[in-house]
Amino acid sequence: MEQLWQTLLCDAHAHLGSVEERKEREEGQILSLLCASTPKEARLLFSLTATHNKCFIPTCGIHPWQAASYLLED
Repeated sequence: MEQLWQTLLCDAHAHLGSVEERKEREEGQILSLLCASTPKEARLLFSLTATHNKCFIPTCGIHPWQAASYLLED
């Protein structure tokens, strides 16, 4: 029987990691929800994912340990 779908590998919680790690994710076409935990990291994440493989999906939030350091506007 012919396979009608392809298995998709998805990492539902990843961080930017090293250049080598990002390259491995791109080459393996691993759908990666990349998490940013600070506004600075979120800006970097969104700038990198705008020009990279569509396998990278940016997400962001404030880590509870750092929540008191930021305002909603950040």
